[in-house]
Formats: sequence, C-alpha cells, structure tokens
Amino acid sequence: MPEVRIGEGLSWPENPRWHGGCLWFTDMFAKRVCRADPDGNVTDVAVAPGNAGGLGWLPGGDLLMVSMEERRILRLAPGAAEPVVHADLSGVAGGPVNDMVVLGDGSLYAGNFGAPDPAAEPGAADAHLPTRLIHVDARGVARPVGGALRFPNGIAVDAARTRLVVAESFTGRVMEIDIAADGSLGDPRVLADLGAGANPDGLCMDAEGGVWVACLFADLVRIGPDGAIVERIATRATACALGGEDGRTLFALGATYGTFQDVYALRSRGFVETHRVAIPGFLP
Repeated sequence: MPEVRIGEGLSWPENPRWHGGCLWFTDMFAKRVCRADPDGNVTDVAVAPGNAGGLGWLPGGDLLMVSMEERRILRLAPGAAEPVVHADLSGVAGGPVNDMVVLGDGSLYAGNFGAPDPAAEPGAADAHLPTRLIHVDARGVARPVGGALRFPNGIAVDAARTRLVVAESFTGRVMEIDIAADGSLGDPRVLADLGAGANPDGLCMDAEGGVWVACLFADLVRIGPDGAIVERIATRATACALGGEDGRTLFALGATYGTFQDVYALRSRGFVETHRVAIPGFLP
C-alpha cells in the first residue's frame, strides 16, 4: 500500500477493515463499498442504498454491510450480483445504524444514532436520545443488549471476545463493556474521556488491548488498556484500521471539506493515510 495517501476520487471514506490482503472500506455518502489492493487501486464492490456503514464477513466468506438509513444489514455472497437482507434492525434501532463489528462465529454488534430528542436544540451535540447496542447472531436474529449509550459509533472487540469498546461520539468518551458467554453485554463504563470537542468516531483495537481512536476534530490517539493516552498522530482522520502483511500498518481514513453540506453533496475530498505502528492488529 502506498506510504502516504490513496483513494483518488473518494468523498467520505469510512469503516475500514483489513481482509484477504486488501483494505475494504465504504464511501459512505456515495453509498458504495470499496476495496483497495496493495498497490492502492480502488474497486467498487457493492452498493448500500441507505448510505454505507460498517463492514464485516461471515465465516463462509459472505460480506456484511450496513445500509444506514434503511436500518438493515445486507449480505453479499461471493460471486453474487446483488446483496440480500441479512438482518432488519428497524424494530430495534433507535435511529440510523452506523458501525458494526463482526466476530469470527458470524455474530455481530452494531451501533445506531438513537432517536431524535424532541427537546434538544437543533444541531445540539445531544440531539439524539440514549440508545443501546444491537447484537445479531449468525442467523440474523437481532436484539438490543447492554446499557444506554449516547450515539454509539466506532466499535471493536478484543481478541478474547470478552471486552467491547465503543466511541460515544458526541460525549467525547470511549466506553468499554464486558461481553457475556451468550453475547449479552454488561453496563458501559468509561475507558477514556477525550473531551466533548474531540468527537471520537471510528476506532480499532490492537493485540495488546490498546485502542486507536480517530477523533473528528482532533488527533488519532492510542488509548492503553488502562485508559491513558499513550500515543498521538496528527491527522484529520475519522476512521482507522490495523492491517497490512504484519498487522502493523494503521490505515487512517478521512476527508477535507469546507462544510458538511459539501460532504452530503459529495464535494469533499477523501483520503487514506498509512502509518506504521509497533503493536499489530488481529482479526475479531
């Protein structure tokens, strides 16, 4: 993968995952799922009609993708022309579904915006009501799990599948939650408070339990298992993933833009940066 930037023609790249020797990600508001090979060549793989959210794979190789506004998880089998509905979350998601993490057994956890708060001021940081994460088993059966969160966004699970971390974007906090054997979740607790202006967005976890978090209006930071910030990278990334041949390439995805109207109108200029780090990632 090129050392600095790839992705000419991208608008708002998000939800990166390393899979099968390539970087997979979404161009969210362009509603497409993309794959970048080791030379940086980007290929369109699929379309998610309701804006493209989180990605993952079932054990048999089927690609899962979030269609955000539809509140659905779509499944694309290898060689298939069109995706089908894997899980309909409209009955359990408080708002549009965003990021998700898919585990090796085919189960997954997904976040959602939460329902709009009718008492909130327009554009307020807490404009959405608290909501819960959603657990979907390998068959596509969905249920809310865990305690209340405000706008749960980037999400990851540790290698032992006993600990989940999730960004509360508008509170500036990264939360951690214990995972029970049946997939249910305990009560969220604060791993790190980055400040209300940080807007933690996408995140990933490394093999030592550290968490890389892309903050929308701040830096890319690594949080140690004890909650302390131990490393910073200056960038305007909104999402990140670990991958590459040795797992030590940190992919940072973001965009340059004037206003969010530029983003929605696909006038922003997306980018993918790469940074070398000491601690490798792993597959969930």
